[in-house]
Amino acid sequence: MAANDYVIDFSDDSKSTIVIAPKAYNDTLSIRLFGKGFENYGERIQENILRIMESFANPTSPTNPTEGQVWYNNTDKVLSVFNGSTWVPISKQVIVQVSQPAGVLTAGDLWFNPTTNVLSVWNGIQFKGFASIDDYNTHVTNTNLHITAPERIILDRLTGTTITTAQLQKIQTLTSNAQTQLDAKFNKSGGVLTDYGFVHADPILDNHFANKAYVDDQIYQLATSLNLGNVVYRDVQIHTTYTALGQSTFVLPIQSGEFNYADLSDVHLIVFVQGKKESPATYTFTDDSGSVMVDFGAYTFAADTEVTFFRTKKRPVGYSVANNGSLVNVYENETTINLTSSATTSTVIAKPVGSPSAAGSYRTMVWVDGVLQDPGTAWTETATDITLLHGAFPAYEYPTDLRVEIVIFEYDGPAYISIIEREAVVTASNTSIINYATPYDYNQNDPLNPANDAIMVFITGIFQGVDAYTQNNGTFIKLAEPLFAGTAVATYKFKIVNV
Repeated sequence: MAANDYVIDFSDDSKSTIVIAPKAYNDTLSIRLFGKGFENYGERIQENILRIMESFANPTSPTNPTEGQVWYNNTDKVLSVFNGSTWVPISKQVIVQVSQPAGVLTAGDLWFNPTTNVLSVWNGIQFKGFASIDDYNTHVTNTNLHITAPERIILDRLTGTTITTAQLQKIQTLTSNAQTQLDAKFNKSGGVLTDYGFVHADPILDNHFANKAYVDDQIYQLATSLNLGNVVYRDVQIHTTYTALGQSTFVLPIQSGEFNYADLSDVHLIVFVQGKKESPATYTFTDDSGSVMVDFGAYTFAADTEVTFFRTKKRPVGYSVANNGSLVNVYENETTINLTSSATTSTVIAKPVGSPSAAGSYRTMVWVDGVLQDPGTAWTETATDITLLHGAFPAYEYPTDLRVEIVIFEYDGPAYISIIEREAVVTASNTSIINYATPYDYNQNDPLNPANDAIMVFITGIFQGVDAYTQNNGTFIKLAEPLFAGTAVATYKFKIVNV
């Protein structure tokens, strides 16, 4: 170090001095330092003073800063100090603008939005707003959010102590005046019900409630076991189902008041597939825990095939009207005839063996290839046989061999059980209501047969499922689909209630 060198010392004696030779300068700091005798140093000295005075105001921080140096970012309006390694803001900002501030922010910076009048503070991650005194007062006085002093008194009186959160939540579920809801409940000590009540299941214990259907069924079961005269029997059941793909077996449901199937020799079954009668040779039926299992063997059905099962209770051995009530006896036989091999215009077929012959004691029905035939047009009968009229079966509509099935229902006459037949022919196209001049017996309110299901409806000989029509007190039926003029409709009603 020469005698004429300038030696510049820092405030901190631990830092190294800066030595400047005569007529030389030093640029190791953000300002330039000059040696003795440097020419024209006056301008630069004044620039140094100005930069220090304005704290190096610039969007970009000064180069070669030294510890303790101050810099003002005139874009972000932030004053910072250099701590020896980085610039640190030395004052918190209060920014007044509508949009959220961006740029250099430090925890504690404030932002006031003059549009919403919300003051927020930067927490190092995001701005968090302060609630104004007005907002605070509005929140505190909002009775939808806070219960009032009188309300708390009421709640305290309900429990005798300070109400808990769980108790408050229970009260919160009330949808109307609590006393009004309590008044609508049935008093355990007794009272008068003003509407019908419903019981969820049959009773198990002696003090359980029982519904009407259960009581009716118990009365029926008792009546059938006491050998009483003129007992109401539910002798006819009709059940329609729609098959699943590949189905070949069916379990017929047991219905309230239904007779027992323990002895299947007492049951006669007629099966309709898509409205056509099936030959009994195509299926078997066996006992299935008191119900009936119908099995078509190797034959499987397509999906959604309509299958209807018509069941009747045969007369048991020792049957008498006085002691056993009304039971249907059914006789059936099947034969095949060949029209082309016959030179005559008709064929005589014997009725089933053992079938009744007394007038008024039976009803005969004849199916040809599964289609019910109109008596008088397709066949006639005597006490012992039927005569099939060939003219009703054009060769272009039927194959050479015809499957003829004769079914005879034996009954006790109108006083006990009968089968009421009603015939009608559609006179105008697009007709869906079939009126009957003489109504058939209609027992809609019969508790043992509320669906009045003991009815068969045929359209041009094809059996119709229960969803194909509705009834109206026996005076007419309304079809789901309209018919063309000339279509024949037949209704067979099984009167099963003793009178």
